[in-house]
Amino acid sequence: EELIAIDNELQIIFKEKIARWQTEYIKFWLRNYYENTLREVLVNGLKQLESVHQEIIQRRYCQKMSESAIINLYPEYSVSRIIAETNERLKDILLRWLKINFGIILQVDNCQVIEIIENWLLRELIYLEI
Repeated sequence: EELIAIDNELQIIFKEKIARWQTEYIKFWLRNYYENTLREVLVNGLKQLESVHQEIIQRRYCQKMSESAIINLYPEYSVSRIIAETNERLKDILLRWLKINFGIILQVDNCQVIEIIENWLLRELIYLEI
């Protein structure tokens, strides 16, 4: 009887553990799916930029160059304006994608969305995908 009770208890514990693993896996898969989808949306937005704009964004975020160093490389361009316009453009692309695909219209603080995009640009190796 003790062995049967222990066996039943182990089965219950095992089933609970499997259920937790399944839940964690589904959450992990969904998070990765949406991160990859958002990455694709933003990378496609970057690919639409002129090549010099792509280079400036790459130097700023991937190579982590200061704006002053980039200005020295591209004196004929308004580097600050290009970076700001690119961030704004990516924000618009992201918000439009959310509206089209999910019907979500976000009334957001522009600074927060641009900060999210800048964090993404700093974290991702976008130059490998452009």
